[in-house]
Amino acid sequence: MKTNVVVSSIAAFIILAFFSFAAAFLFGVRKGASAPADRAREECSGALSGRPLVDQRYVELRESRTASADGEVVSWNIVIRKFDGFDIWVLLDGIDPGLDGGGNRIYVEVGDEERTFRTQPSRSGKISFYREFAYGSVTDAWPERGAERMLVDYPVRGRSRIVQADGKHSLFGRDTHSGKMMHAVDVSAGIGAVVVAVRDGLVVHAVDGYPDAGCYLPELKARSNTVVVLHDDGTEAVYGHLMQGSIGVDAGSRVRAGESIARVGNSGMSSQPHLHLQVGGLTEHGYRTIPLGFQGCGSGSFLPRLGEVSCE
Repeated sequence: MKTNVVVSSIAAFIILAFFSFAAAFLFGVRKGASAPADRAREECSGALSGRPLVDQRYVELRESRTASADGEVVSWNIVIRKFDGFDIWVLLDGIDPGLDGGGNRIYVEVGDEERTFRTQPSRSGKISFYREFAYGSVTDAWPERGAERMLVDYPVRGRSRIVQADGKHSLFGRDTHSGKMMHAVDVSAGIGAVVVAVRDGLVVHAVDGYPDAGCYLPELKARSNTVVVLHDDGTEAVYGHLMQGSIGVDAGSRVRAGESIARVGNSGMSSQPHLHLQVGGLTEHGYRTIPLGFQGCGSGSFLPRLGEVSCE
């Protein structure tokens, strides 16, 4: 009888300890999630300070007011231009008021000459639309020749871990690749691990100057050290969260698959050192990432499954 009481007491203690730990964990997560935004921003003040290194304003709105019998109406000239020397693809969708001549969507490649589109007149005096841009484009005909995946070199040298790919993420990771980013890949590695180009191409964007602050704030999305490579088939590869001072290529230079371009960092909206890789481009329906397969690690090709990878 005494033994049963002791066993019951131990079991009760274990159950109580478990629920206490679970409550503390959930409270901690909730407390962290609801922590005052100003405190988080204060801790990340260095990453948030200063202007963005690249001015990516590619859309300008010019208002035109006209008097009519029913009062003043407003039309808008939507001016689209590239911003850093390389052609870009631009999608504006859900344009309200609609375009003069019909439709509410613009999908266009913009080169040296800016493109201008005019809206229908409106009495509201307001305009709204959704916007996206990219250096690369993807046709709805992809994949070509029946291929289900694009085979590319694995992007990180040494030991690393795939923590997000094809809509799946590690147990304690965040799901940040849903929808159009479903086939983007996050590779966790030690800060400073070598990042290589996954395909041959032209470097069209290289920004290096943001700190490796490890701050997961939406305001830091545009403050990631990033390289974009345009491939010969028109698609692009985006390498994000790179280490400050590590980018070894310049916009306008060509790279070959397997060539070192930078190192893994923790810049931008990132809570731990990792590489964000996406291959894809813009379509008339929005950005599209392409499902990948990897090679170049000495053991044939493999799928981007969650887990460790060793690639020397």
